[in-house]
Amino acid sequence: MTWFDVIDFYNRHFFDVGLIVAADNVVRVFFVIIFSWLIYAPGAIIVTLITSIVERETLTPPERAVLGFGVGIGLWHIIMLILGVLGLYYKALVVTLCLAVLVGSSRSFAIVAVNGWQAFNRDFSALRQGRVTLDVGTRILIGITAGWLLLMLGLFPGGGGDYYTHYFYYYLEVLKNHGLTPNDVWYHYYYSKGSGLAFLGMLLTDPEAPALATYPGVVFAGIAIATLAARMAPNSLWPAVGAFIYMFYYMANLGADGGQFQKDHEEICALVTLFVWALCMERHGQPRTFRIMAATAAIAAAIVTQAIGILLCLFVGLLGTWSALRARWSDALGYWIVATAIGATVLGVFGLSYLQTGMASDQPLELMVRFADFSRLSRWGVIPQIIAVAWIRDNYLAWEPELGWGAFKEYVEFLRLQYLWPFLTGPIVATIFLKVSGGVTGCRANTTGRDEGTTQAGLTGLRIAALVALLVAVAVFMGRSQSVSFTRLSSFFVPLLVMLVIAGSVYRLSMPLRRHDEFFCD
Repeated sequence: MTWFDVIDFYNRHFFDVGLIVAADNVVRVFFVIIFSWLIYAPGAIIVTLITSIVERETLTPPERAVLGFGVGIGLWHIIMLILGVLGLYYKALVVTLCLAVLVGSSRSFAIVAVNGWQAFNRDFSALRQGRVTLDVGTRILIGITAGWLLLMLGLFPGGGGDYYTHYFYYYLEVLKNHGLTPNDVWYHYYYSKGSGLAFLGMLLTDPEAPALATYPGVVFAGIAIATLAARMAPNSLWPAVGAFIYMFYYMANLGADGGQFQKDHEEICALVTLFVWALCMERHGQPRTFRIMAATAAIAAAIVTQAIGILLCLFVGLLGTWSALRARWSDALGYWIVATAIGATVLGVFGLSYLQTGMASDQPLELMVRFADFSRLSRWGVIPQIIAVAWIRDNYLAWEPELGWGAFKEYVEFLRLQYLWPFLTGPIVATIFLKVSGGVTGCRANTTGRDEGTTQAGLTGLRIAALVALLVAVAVFMGRSQSVSFTRLSSFFVPLLVMLVIAGSVYRLSMPLRRHDEFFCD
């Protein structure tokens, strides 16, 4: 805080070169570490209160980190939304709140820091001595990839054209007004008022904080992919490959607009990943704990983008219905409670928007204007803009290709298949090759058969396949109406497809070719 207030690099030295730039980047790296802990610590406290020591010890340290972060990120979005509605976005208040969290969790931070340093030394020693195991190699690869990602998209003051024409100015107006009251960047009230982490980061540092606020979520989502893959395929390369492909997608600038961390699309992608991780980890502890994390991650996503909240609410509701059909009433009740919490958040945000602006949302606009309070919209002065946006959206589909090859290419872009096809098809080809060669030689693809990892892979594959099917249906029937915006938002397909391919490959390869003796070959 002292560096950002006294040195004020953004306003005084933004175009400088030399040591001061290096010093500013070092400070920002430390800020990312502290910011990540600020998100994790409250979540870890909640997890400690609702679980026993035995339950927590069944999880690995990275899994406990993802669990705490997933709960904490939802909590912070709720807090920042409340503070914004009350007009309390003041630096002194936010700094005091963050200091209270840091002081209260200082002992835990010291323990984690010492353990982390010792683990780093062990991995570094193993690397120097040439004793690199798969686990060590996975941690090293994820660490290097995360560090490079920070240099490319976290520290670098990027953004893009539309970010610096409306996103950025909306953020600045929110901080100038100390709250979420509607401002002159009118439609971003509906899009970006839930970007609580971006506002928190800017209050603690400077206007270049949104990318730094998104970065921890992306890294923890990568760790979530790695830990879930490790549950499905321990002692394999899948954890390293899964996390690497997810983060490399951003590093190679493959996404729409190069995967800009300054916007909320990549935060939504990370939240969806954390939500899926929680639902797929239920069998490794008390389901209640992971459902609480799924709820908090989905609530955060609903605060940021209500459309995603509706889809996640629908998906969890379907899980509850499926459990009820199988007479698993306890599971059904748990899922329905999660769905209710997500749905209540969506309705709450819609209600807040209606009270403050006269319209619940600008998506879908034709429906929302039927119930709008035009007196409030008139006082806000945005009715001409609403008419212009309605006219633009009415003409979107006129520019869309007809159903056929052109539309198919658009769906491929939605799912990022033009980038992911080597990864998606490679395991399938390898599986076919192993099965065919095994059928000729009488060998199995896996000697363990259906073990714990296989069961986890089956559960993960079914749940992610169901969610992907739901999201693909949305892409087909609604995504084309605003194809550019949906393409940017739909980066969540990358981690979902990565986890789906890992689950499917592990499950298929674990199945023996035929039921014969316990040996690997006849």
